[in-house]
Parts: sequence; C-alpha cells; structure tokens
Amino acid sequence: MSPGAERSRAARSAAPTPGAATAPGNHAARSEAGTARGLLDAAVTTMAAFVRAHAFFPSIMLREVAEGGTHLDRRTLEAVAAVLRAFAAILQPGVDQGSFRRMHPLTAYFTAIAPVLMFVASAPLRSKLAARRLLPGVQTRLVADEFLDDLKQSLQRAFAVPPDNRGHR
Repeated sequence: MSPGAERSRAARSAAPTPGAATAPGNHAARSEAGTARGLLDAAVTTMAAFVRAHAFFPSIMLREVAEGGTHLDRRTLEAVAAVLRAFAAILQPGVDQGSFRRMHPLTAYFTAIAPVLMFVASAPLRSKLAARRLLPGVQTRLVADEFLDDLKQSLQRAFAVPPDNRGHR
C-alpha cells in the first residue's frame, strides 16, 4: 500500500463519528443537553478525547493540511466533510437562539480543532522544554484537563454574540 493510501486509510478510520458529541452515552453532552453552550463544550470534549485516543491523528491531520490534502482519497474527504457538517450543525442552534454569532462553519471548526491538535502534537516538545527549564515563569505543567477547560472558556467567548452587536456580522 502506498504511503498516501496508508495515510488516507488511517485518517478515515480515525475520523470522529459525526454526532458523537451529542450521543446519548456522552456524559458531557448530557450535563447541559440542549443548551448551545453545553453542545459546544460537549463537541470540544469529544474532539479532544478522540484526538488524545488516536495519537497518530494530529501528525496526519497537520501534515495533510500543510500539504493540501494531496494524500486524501474521496472517501476520506467525505469523512472530513461529514465532521465539518456535524460541527456546524452543533453550533447552528446557538446561532438561531442568539447565543453564538454567525460565522463561517470552517472558521468555527478550525478555531476549535487547531488548539487541540497542537496541544496533543506538542506533548514531546513541551516535555523537553519543561525538562530543560526553558520556560521561565512557568512552574507547572499544562495538564490536559486544564488545557481543555481554558479552551472551552475561550471558545465560548470567541463564538458569543458581542453585547453591542446581537446577531449581526
């Protein structure tokens, strides 16, 4: 199997199932089920869990984005598109309710997934920086739960409708 076909197969097998963030078994989705904020938090939690469980995924995703998706076959591209549509569908109720501002679905998805990919992919680099004490003033490691909490808070603010601009672009 060619390296490109191997990457496509790995990426496709690792693609999150659209709607997994709101699946009945997802505890985060149940905790605030129905609210726009709860659905966003659940989606981010699910994406992060998926990426952390598939250690190879960040490097494949980052490489494919950097190389223009040249190794992705049609089935893999369809899987990627399904994830993007699912994320947009998760956010749409928040837009409709006036909780989230209108924004392009790709902007919203990239805003959410990029930090997760970088956090997971940078683990070895962060370990080296910490071991060599090259981050003055940073005394503690950034653990996954703390990162995820910070990210969710940041995304809630980033997607929120500004108080002076309710629903307008």
